Amino acid sequence: EKEKHKEILILSKNKIDESLLNIDIKTLNTQIENILNNGKKLKQELLTIGSEIEKIGEISFSINDYDEINGSINKINIDLSLSKNELNQISRDIISLQKSEYCPTCGRKYENIDNSKKINELQEKSKILQGKINELDIELNNKSKILLKLKNDRELFDIKSKLTIKKSTKELQIEQLRSDYKDKKKILEEYNKNNEAIDTLIRHLSLPRATWKDERSASMRFIARCYQRLNRFEEARMWLDKAINEAPHLRD
Repeated sequence: EKEKHKEILILSKNKIDESLLNIDIKTLNTQIENILNNGKKLKQELLTIGSEIEKIGEISFSINDYDEINGSINKINIDLSLSKNELNQISRDIISLQKSEYCPTCGRKYENIDNSKKINELQEKSKILQGKINELDIELNNKSKILLKLKNDRELFDIKSKLTIKKSTKELQIEQLRSDYKDKKKILEEYNKNNEAIDTLIRHLSLPRATWKDERSASMRFIARCYQRLNRFEEARMWLDKAINEAPHLRD
């Protein structure tokens, strides 16, 4: 029977963890609750970010394409400006040639001045130039649509990149919370083992066959140590006193 009692005592001793000294159970439970709440919040944020990324879908952007189109548009605008200036100058020249055929005072047409050939050449040149301007306008419109799409793609690409970085950050935070939660839960489990150790030792003391004073005193000392690690110092002192009274001949 004594050997059986000793086995119970050894099993109880194994449940005592020296690292639990000065653990504040209220603070520990609050920390665990905060970790769970923060984890739920981060998971919800992660779901929202994932939904936003999925909504954007596959998107690609090439800065080279963007610069090429932008450069092309700038060139077209320059060509358009030069062509329109030239067209305006031709129009002024035609008007000037037409007016030069008539007397500015009486408005009579001069018999010896005929600018029709030159005017026809300028009008033909004007038609060709106007056709070029129309083609440039069409090309500019098409290029501008492409540039607008590229700008939109660039904006979405930047947004998705930022969301992806944010997603990775949230995932790391969640992983850290998981690690903290495991650590805190382990401490809580060890803390609860101390309580279980106390219960086991007290049950051992209440057994009718638990009469060996040295063993009873040892159990009381272990109960005191458990209470000490739970920061319940009054109970610890009480059980130390009981241990002394139970076996005053022992020194531990």
